Amino acid sequence: MAPKADCLTLVQRQLVAARALGDSSNKPARGGSLRREDEPEEYWTSQSERDGKSPFQDPLAQIGLLAIFFPFIFLAVGIAVGWVDLSGGR
Repeated sequence: MAPKADCLTLVQRQLVAARALGDSSNKPARGGSLRREDEPEEYWTSQSERDGKSPFQDPLAQIGLLAIFFPFIFLAVGIAVGWVDLSGGR
């Protein structure tokens, strides 16, 4: 049984995969990809960063920090008050 004429060889499949995944050896015709180094610095900073504010003054950052640390603080208070038994049933 002869192989079909429209089947791709292994080399052709690798070439197609490399082009589909953006092989860096093949430059696109439209001037390349977007990179941070090619853009002006003003596009990568927020208004608050340009004003010199701390990122921790952002309410969303404060909520995120609270969400991370609250369970540990709550557990420490529970251990200190006696709500959490650390004896392990001994």
